[in-house]
Amino acid sequence: MQHGDFQLLPCRVPFGALSRDLTPAVQGYGIQQLCDARRYVELTRMGCHQDDSDQWHLRLVEAALCLEQGDGDEAWHQLQLALKWRNSREQESLLKDALPPISINDWLVMATVALSVDKVETAESFASEAIAKVQNEPTAFSHDVLRDSRADAITTFATVRLAQGRFGEAEMLLQLAYEAHELAGDLEQMAVDFVLLADVEQLSGNRTESVYLLCEAETILNEKCDSTRHDRVFALKQVIHQRLVNGHAGRRRKTSVPVSSN
Repeated sequence: MQHGDFQLLPCRVPFGALSRDLTPAVQGYGIQQLCDARRYVELTRMGCHQDDSDQWHLRLVEAALCLEQGDGDEAWHQLQLALKWRNSREQESLLKDALPPISINDWLVMATVALSVDKVETAESFASEAIAKVQNEPTAFSHDVLRDSRADAITTFATVRLAQGRFGEAEMLLQLAYEAHELAGDLEQMAVDFVLLADVEQLSGNRTESVYLLCEAETILNEKCDSTRHDRVFALKQVIHQRLVNGHAGRRRKTSVPVSSN
């Protein structure tokens, strides 16, 4: 895998998990002003009390934004700080009771961060936690309009399988995820599934099919997504362009899987 290839896929930046308003960061993110978006999140975190429960998700948002900037090492560092913060509070009963639960999307962000630094076994463990949470909470995936967290978990687990070179399993999982995202009307994640399926085809030696899938993803973004409502359109287009020019235009690369958001 190559650092810098993890932009946006397979999961979203978890902006919506916080009680604080991160609108300026979301707006900056939507127009790819990533440094400004990350700085706003960082300043918000620094303004919080150390025991504030938002510390957890602010660190995860920072980690996801680092991935958007192609800096997997810093994303991993931010994740370690987030986990250290949780662990220190879990040792004190009063603070433990105030800890926010680790959501499905949290586990998916953590898995994607682990993938970005080639810690595939750790990523598999995190993704498995997300799958288990979906199975234990049958209605967890249906809380958001135009979202399906269950399908997001399948996409992320498929990405782990892709990183492991288990292309058949990855393809089967991505087909299931695509159908679920299509049913939910989640256009951005449908495009993500197509991009990852294109990775499967490229790494299996099927260049023509790979290019076709990338073009299908691009069509969804161009014809069906509204940039005022879909924050990741611009960045997803960049991911597709990168693959068409580099990974899917002739030379074979090592397995590479990209990242997420909100």
